[in-house]
Amino acid sequence: MIDYQNTLALKEENGVLFRLMTQADIEESAKVFAETFQREIMVAHLGISADRFYPFALAACQQAIDMQMGVVAEDIITGEIAGIVLTQDLLAEEPDDPEFFEMIRPFEPLFALLDELMLKYLDQKQVFITGEVSVVFVIGVSAKYARTHIAKTLVDSALELNRRHGYKTTIAEVTSAVSQRLARRSGFKELIELEYSNFEFDGKRVFETMNQLHPTCILMEVEL
Repeated sequence: MIDYQNTLALKEENGVLFRLMTQADIEESAKVFAETFQREIMVAHLGISADRFYPFALAACQQAIDMQMGVVAEDIITGEIAGIVLTQDLLAEEPDDPEFFEMIRPFEPLFALLDELMLKYLDQKQVFITGEVSVVFVIGVSAKYARTHIAKTLVDSALELNRRHGYKTTIAEVTSAVSQRLARRSGFKELIELEYSNFEFDGKRVFETMNQLHPTCILMEVEL
């Protein structure tokens, strides 16, 4: 584990403090996560309601807090959480909890697509040891702060945190053209690409009619 107290603050920029997510942040962070993910292109296409999503967001934030791998952007004046980013170890185990699997059931097509990309990465890179590769699980910015340009600093702060944890590489499965441009600005390179229109889940092309402004999901990688 890293020295938590010495790394609580990662960066300060334009009145926003980028720091480790703590237990006191969990509810507000989960709300930002849920709000943001409602706008994610696959979630929007699947029509998943916010009430189904919040418990999953809460669980994901708790995992990030437990592993010291979550970052929040805090408005210094108001104390509000303006944005979050959650990372995790590539080989982190899923909770062995029936309630968890019931919680993520509405997201099965989405996770199946991401799993397909991840399996291709694991086959290509042959990663067998924890602590080497981290994954950007989600990045979210509250709608109130959408035009404050904090998303890139959130990503850069997460990469710095992963560096301090000793990771050598960080990857991200980037779902939209906008997020892909953001990832490139932070040094991520395209590695594996999957077209939404060709992806099948239970014999159906579930994303075939999705917004064609975002034709592919790309697994991207940056060396730390």
